[in-house]
Order: sequence, then structure tokens, then C-alpha cells
Amino acid sequence: MFFIDPSIVITPDYTSYITPVASRDWSARKKQRLKCKKQKAPVVKVKVREKPVVYNNRKTADELKGMASGAYSPYEAGAHTEVGGLTKGKLGFHRSSSIEQLRLGDDHCLWVSEITITVQSEPIVYIAKKNSTNKCRYKEVLAHEMKHVNVQRKIIMRYGPVIQRAVFQKAQQIGVVGPKKGRDVQRSADAMMAEIEKVVTNTIARLAKDRDTRQKHVDTKEEYAAVANALDRCGK
Repeated sequence: MFFIDPSIVITPDYTSYITPVASRDWSARKKQRLKCKKQKAPVVKVKVREKPVVYNNRKTADELKGMASGAYSPYEAGAHTEVGGLTKGKLGFHRSSSIEQLRLGDDHCLWVSEITITVQSEPIVYIAKKNSTNKCRYKEVLAHEMKHVNVQRKIIMRYGPVIQRAVFQKAQQIGVVGPKKGRDVQRSADAMMAEIEKVVTNTIARLAKDRDTRQKHVDTKEEYAAVANALDRCGK
């Protein structure tokens, strides 16, 4: 009964959309310079999604123990344990962004107009084959594993607003960049997105650390003892 796979998959949108909102060719007025003024606040959306829990009852206790190798355990190293179930909690993050620009001749002003971050949880609950054939045992093991699923569900709901605020603040801090020459527009946009990406990555690292700490509170010696006693009452 472990929580495994604390790995997090981040899929950024490296090709942010650069949208011209206004463009005029004033090349004849060579002394005219574009002034980059403050624009409206960026729109930052965070979407939290959870795929339906996938249940797998086909693996043996030994196979699950192999999968749980390296996972947190409340017991000392080398202690004999039997894995009746485990939960695999995968998290995925995807970012899409939109940068707008104002152009006057070869001068460009750039600013982040919209960012959407999708957080997706993909839990898989494994229950050892021998427990899946006994309804009582299956119910007890499943109840424990669902505690892991609920921890992940709560943590991503909690961090949705945290990610939103952090990204919004960074986008406002970046503000309007420029004026930049045309040859520097893409490089400047990439630099803006790199700053956003750093904030997202750092916030997700905090989420992962918080999640793993809370998962350890599920896997305690007391919890394991309670489940073991319940399984004994269930019989073979």
C-alpha cells in the first residue's frame, strides 16, 4: 500500500502565439518612435482536470512490491512487507500562451495577453490479484488506496489558485517589453515565456513536495496495522 510515481510531466507551449494588435507603416516618418505603454492586465486561467480513476487488479502482490521499490515506507529498510495495493499518481501540466504586439515601422512592443495552464491528474489504483477475488479484502484495500487518490485531488485543487496568482504576478511584472526591432521580436517573446515557465516550474515543485508530504501521512504504521487487522477479519 504505497503511493508511487511522484514524477510530474510538464508540457510547455514553446511556440507562443505572437499576435499583432495594431500595425502601421510609418517608415516615411523616420523620427517617429513607438512608445510602449502599459496594457490591460493579462488573463491567466488555470484548468484542473482529473481523469477517471483506472483500476488494475491483474498484478500479483510480488509484482506490486517490485513496482513500489524505492517508494516511501514507514518501516525500516529491509523490513518484510507485503504490498496488497498501491496508487500511481501521475500529474501533467500544459501551458499555452498568447503574446500581443504593437508595431510602428520596425519598432515592436510586446506583452503577455493570455496564459492558460492545464493541470491534469491521472490516478491508477492497483490492487493485488489475490485481494480482488475477496470482496471484503478488496473493499479494505481500495478504501486505503482511495485516500491517496483524494490527497492528490485536494492538492491540485488547492494549488490551482496558487499557480494562477504566481503566473499573473509574473506576467504583470514583465509588463510591456520594448520597443524591440523586428529581428529581436521572437527572442524577446521567448525570454518572456522563459520567465513565466520558471515561475510555473517552481510552483509545481512546491506542489509536488507538499503532495508527497501529505501522502506520507496516509502511509503510517498505524494505518497499515488497521488495514492488516481488517484483512485478517476478512479471511483469505
